[in-house]
Amino acid sequence: MPKPAIIDNDFLSHLGDLYNHENAFDIILKFFTELDYKVFMHPFVYKYEMHPDLNNPLVMKLFEERVITVPNLSEVLKGKSGGKTYYELIVRKIYKEFTGKAFPSIKVCDEWKSRVSLGETHSAAMCVFMDCNYLLSDDNDAVRYLGKVTKRATQKFIHVYNRQDCCDFLRKSGKMSRKELKLIGHKAK
Repeated sequence: MPKPAIIDNDFLSHLGDLYNHENAFDIILKFFTELDYKVFMHPFVYKYEMHPDLNNPLVMKLFEERVITVPNLSEVLKGKSGGKTYYELIVRKIYKEFTGKAFPSIKVCDEWKSRVSLGETHSAAMCVFMDCNYLLSDDNDAVRYLGKVTKRATQKFIHVYNRQDCCDFLRKSGKMSRKELKLIGHKAK
């Protein structure tokens, strides 16, 4: 059974750069399948950070074909005691540990600010609530620190992997060709 993995917008945006490649969708599908991941995106990341990428036909197809699923917040909170109140507490704690600052607004679930690590923070909180051990992010700070930060804030360790980490796993396993992995692991323009 595939393991749940939460994907951040920067990781997906870089995959979206492949839209001109004729087999991009199939290669990305194979990439997630061979990693044995069922991929989710936080509903706030989708709503507030994906707007430019939603014009990309490859990115849209990944959502339309449910290669990437966007649950609503009530689905994320389902089955966890404390619900939204506990979620807001977890987000604030992760944010404080990750940035060293207080959460930048009064309402955790109703306000959004760009470029202050809200996407990474909410994605990490989603990992905690969905009992997910994997976060996919191409943000260098997230890859270096967010797993440890989440552990300090919540007692839940998450593995944060970038595209290159994932390609390295698949290269070692021999499950994808060098050509496919080079395409996935490309440097953003």
